[in-house]
Amino acid sequence: MRRHSGGGSAMFWGAMSWHGLSTLHRAQSSLNAERCRQVMLNVMMPWALELPWRLDQPDCPFIFQQDNAPGHAALSTRELFDTVGIALLDWPARSPDLNPVENLWAIVSRRVHWQGRQFMRLDDMLPVIYDCWRTEAPKYVEALFESMPRRLQACIDAGGRQTKYYPYRFPVPRIRFEQSKSTTSWSRSRLIHKEFHIILWDN
Repeated sequence: MRRHSGGGSAMFWGAMSWHGLSTLHRAQSSLNAERCRQVMLNVMMPWALELPWRLDQPDCPFIFQQDNAPGHAALSTRELFDTVGIALLDWPARSPDLNPVENLWAIVSRRVHWQGRQFMRLDDMLPVIYDCWRTEAPKYVEALFESMPRRLQACIDAGGRQTKYYPYRFPVPRIRFEQSKSTTSWSRSRLIHKEFHIILWDN
């Protein structure tokens, strides 16, 4: 979700689970390993540990999904997950149409810029983004999770190529998603994560 703009940008981190959305965290700069660690420690983990299924089943395995951005793949980031006992789900590169949170970001973008709405200042846009994340985005969470079996099957049927679930305007190449991956069980307790996300504003 990227709109042409000369005005500026706002970067965000957000996550989703079957039980709802995390706090929308605004980042002041691009993602690197240390910033990723800080977001995981200070934003993601406190939220995730309060999810209802974690409170009811504290010993239930916790599996976290993220893409392969350098900050995520850094050794220090992966060591953090090992230390706190959170498993990482293997994920193919360049696969936004497999990740339902990508569609959620696209929905947020459309709602923020609904009917061609423009913003003269970043400070005018930020409240709209936060309000959309809080009031509009949660309406789509369950449907996006329930789409996972269809997403995986569509990818298999397409031989690893782009599917109808691709959330953005332009296609990107992706490594083949092997059929053996289709055995992945998408438990409702699993967490879907997106790295810092950029929304541009127009002047």
